[in-house]
Order: sequence, then structure tokens, then C-alpha cells
Amino acid sequence: MKTPSIKKRLLISIVLLIVTMLGIGSTGLYLKVRQSHYEQIDIDLQKIAELLAIEIEVNDGKVIYEWLDELDTHPGKNQKDYIQSWDAQGNNPGRSPDLEEMDLPFFHGELNEYVYRDVTLPEGRRGRAVGLLLIPSLSEEDASEHEKTTFTPPPHVLVVAIDIEHSARRLAKLRWAFALTTIGLILATSMVISFIINNSLQPIKDLALQVSDALPENSGTAFHIAPNFPLELRELVSHYNKLIERIDLARTRERDFSANAAHELRTPLTGISTTLELALSKPRDNPYYVNSITRTLDISSSMQLLLERLMSFAKLQNDAYPLTTTTVDIQGILKQSWEEQKEKANARELAVLWSLDPTATTVDTDKQLFHILVRNLINNAVSYAKASTTITIITQRLNGHIALRITNETTGLNASDTEKFFDPFFRLDAARGMSENHYGIGLALCREISRVLGGRISAKLDEDMVISIEFIFD
Repeated sequence: MKTPSIKKRLLISIVLLIVTMLGIGSTGLYLKVRQSHYEQIDIDLQKIAELLAIEIEVNDGKVIYEWLDELDTHPGKNQKDYIQSWDAQGNNPGRSPDLEEMDLPFFHGELNEYVYRDVTLPEGRRGRAVGLLLIPSLSEEDASEHEKTTFTPPPHVLVVAIDIEHSARRLAKLRWAFALTTIGLILATSMVISFIINNSLQPIKDLALQVSDALPENSGTAFHIAPNFPLELRELVSHYNKLIERIDLARTRERDFSANAAHELRTPLTGISTTLELALSKPRDNPYYVNSITRTLDISSSMQLLLERLMSFAKLQNDAYPLTTTTVDIQGILKQSWEEQKEKANARELAVLWSLDPTATTVDTDKQLFHILVRNLINNAVSYAKASTTITIITQRLNGHIALRITNETTGLNASDTEKFFDPFFRLDAARGMSENHYGIGLALCREISRVLGGRISAKLDEDMVISIEFIFD
């Protein structure tokens, strides 16, 4: 089954609604006009019946239809009269000459109640009739004779009809006029609505062309939003462009991750391969083999550490790291992280100066991520600080926010380098010559942790070659 388009659904639904509304409206209007017309006819019939009822009286004990005598004395009149009277049992009918041999229907309501009905007149013409059950009036002689009695004349039925053929034809023409007008309005409205729908859906067609023209190699290209673009589609395209940006960013990160991981793993793999090849190139004594295996294990451990950092970095970038918020002891984390680096700091004759604000002792955050951030910052300071200098660790409150700042003297660093500090795999030349492995992931990891924890991290180098890295909880 073919799925209908939005255009067809809208057109069908709106046309059906208009057909229904116009049909109900035109039918109601026609019925109102017809009712008003028939009400006027019924009023005229009632007036005629009232006058004729007076002319049915009892004279000398007999019911006389005076209206019939009057009709006989006015021959050649233009308007035909359709009148008939009976007694209550339908006997002794008095009929107007215009009825010829035809009888009007015998009907009535309660006494003195006017009842209306459509009837057929001679020559098949349409008519409207009123039926009335009445008590004939008494003539003056009979009234005098029975004035002292309770005599009541027998009831009679009077039916009066008028020719409404002309009115019925006018109503038929009016009915056709309403029907044709309604059909014309439906057709005209359908054309206008179709044009409006086509015009309104044009932006969707334009957007579909943009989507079809977006080749895989250009998938990162955002869709253009024209000035007259509909508000509903603006929101859709904006969200779609954001999705494209996220997909493009994810692809870039995946590409960079693969390239950087391959680049960084190439060196240790080469080291492992070279060590094993030298060990196997000729017979060696046991101490040499032990030394080669130990070196290989050290390189493998270094690779494992690199892979763990890369995996953590990738999880943070893709917001896939599970957060657990607890109350964290800031000073406890700082002391613990320094103890982890103390041996290396002593080897480089580095001292530490603590400046801890007693009002900035705890914070609600993820303890594991905060520990990684602090450990990487202290490790970076210990690794790159000038030998035999002091590292300063500061906590304080700034405008209601807790700030952590670590400063140390350094060498071989330019102010422009601070802009690249948090880029993945960025390393100073000094680090490349160190025996200790530095992969350039630590500060990049700190930046992602800062983002995930809702904080800010920045680096600043002053004129005295003192580098300050500051993290602030927002």
C-alpha cells in the first residue's frame, strides 16, 4: 500500500472539512429559507381558514357553507380556491368548484387547532393545506331558538389549500443554486488550498534536495537556512546541524585518536621488537635475557598506561564516563597525590609550599575524576618544574567558587605554548629527552575532566617563567 504524502493528507483533510462545513452551512441556510417561506404560507392559510370558518353556520337546524355560495357568485376569478368541508365523520362534503372531482385529504387536529400538510392539487400541482376542526356558528334565528338550551352544533372539518407550485419551483431553483455555489466554492477553495500547501511545503522540498546533494564526503556540511525559512523547519535544521557537528566532531576525534594512538604506540612497539631481535640475534647469557625481558615488560607497562589514558580520554570526550557525585575532601586528595609524586620530587630536589584556604576544604563532585585531575596536574608540575625549586599548591574561594592553582618555575617554555598545553599529545622538547615516559595525554585529560565536572581550567606563564595552571569549580 502506497503511503500518502503530507500534501495529499493535508489536501484531503482540509477539503473534507470544507465540504462538511459548506454542506452543513448551505443545507442549514436553505432549510432556514424554506422554513421561513412555509411559515408565511401557513400564516396566510390560517387567516383564510379563520375567515372561512365564520362562514360555516347552522341555519334552520342545517349546516350551511356560505363560503361555497360566495364562490359560485364570483366566476372567472384569477386565483383558484381549494376548499372542502365535512362533518366530523367525513360525510356530506362541501367542495369548491376548482377541486373538480378531486377531494382534499381529510385531516384535522384538536378542536380549533390548525394542522398543516403538503397536498397534491388537480393536475398534479403541489399545494399546502390547513385542516381545522370547528364548531359551526348559529344563525340569528337558531341562536334565538336555542338561547335557553345548551344546544351545541355538531363539529365540522374545514380543509383549505393553496397552490404552491410556483413557490416550490423557486425553492428548487434556490436549492440548485446553493448546491452549485457550494460545489464551486469547494473547487475554488481546493485550488487555493493546493497552491498554499505547495508553497508551504516548498522549503521541505528544498531541504530534501540539500539532503540528497549532501554526499558522504561532504556530510559535515551544515544545511543552509534561508531568511524566509519556516520557524518549524528552522528548529529541525538547527538540531540537524548540531547533530552533524557532533557526528563530524566524533569522526574527527576517532580519526585523531587512531592516528595519535598509532603514532604513540609505534615507538614502544619498535622498542619491544628491537630488544627481542637483539636478544635472539645470537646466543646470550642469562643476565642479558633477563635484562631484555625486564625492558620489554617496562615498555609493555608503559603501553598499557598509554592505552588506559587514551580510553579514559575517549570516554570523557564522548560523555560516556559514569559520574558518581560525592562529597570530596580537597585537601586529602591533594596530600595523597603529592605523596604519590614525592619520590620523583625528591629526586629532582623539589619542595612544596602549601597555601590551603580553610573555607575551601570540600566539594561535591566525582571523586575518581577529581583525583585523576589533581594527580595529573601535580605530576605535570613535578615533571616540568625547574630542578631545586618550589612548587606552590593553592586553594581559595573566588567569587563563591572553589579554585585550585598549582605554580612552578619552568624553562624552555614560550607564552604561545600555553595555548597548546591542553591539546592531546602536545609535549615540550624537554619531555622528549626524559627517561620517564610522557605521552602528552595528562593535561588533555584534565581539560576533558574539567568540562565533565562543570569547571574551567587554564594555564598562564608570567615574565619570571612561572607557570600557573588553575582549575575552578563553577
